[in-house]
Amino acid sequence: QEETPVCTNDAPGYLLTNIEVIDGSGSPATSASVRVSDGKISELGSLEACADETIIDGGGLTLAPGFIDTHSHGNGDIDDVPDALASISQGITTMIVGQDGGSEYPLADFFAKMEAAPSTLNVASYVGHNTLRGEVMGDDYKRVATNDEVAAMSALLASELESGALGLATGLEYDPGIYSE
Repeated sequence: QEETPVCTNDAPGYLLTNIEVIDGSGSPATSASVRVSDGKISELGSLEACADETIIDGGGLTLAPGFIDTHSHGNGDIDDVPDALASISQGITTMIVGQDGGSEYPLADFFAKMEAAPSTLNVASYVGHNTLRGEVMGDDYKRVATNDEVAAMSALLASELESGALGLATGLEYDPGIYSE
C-alpha cells in the first residue's frame, strides 16, 4: 500500500488537481497538479496530496499566469475601485497605464499613493508626452515648442523615468501633442 506523502513545510496550503496548466512559455497546456504553500506556487507536476492537505479539484479548467493589460486607462478609477474586480475577473493581474500621451504626474506621487493603498493589480506606467508638454507649455501649446521648452520636457522625462516610468508614450492625435513638430 502506497504511503501518503508528508508535506515538508508547515505553511498552510492546498493542492489543485485535474487542471490544464499554461506556463506562459508558449508551450501547449499540460495536465498537472499545482501545490500552493504560503500563498505561492511551490510545486508543479504529477503530485500526490500530502497528509491533511486541502485538495481542490479543478474540473479540467485551465490555470494560466496572470494576464497583462498593456493598454489600460484603469488608473482613472483605481482609487474608487481598488479591488479591480472587472480586471481580475478576466485574469488580468497587471495593468500598464499612461498610453495615448497622458499619464499621472508626477509619477513618483502616483506610485507612492499606490504603495500606500495598493490595488489588487500590479500597476506600471509610461510617462505621457502630452503630460510633459502640458506641464511645460501650459495653455500656450498650440505652437511648436521652443528649444528651451524641449529641454525642459526632456528634463521632466528623465525625472519620470528615474521615478519608474517604463518609457515615453505619445498620443500625437490629441491635444496638446497634436501641435508637436
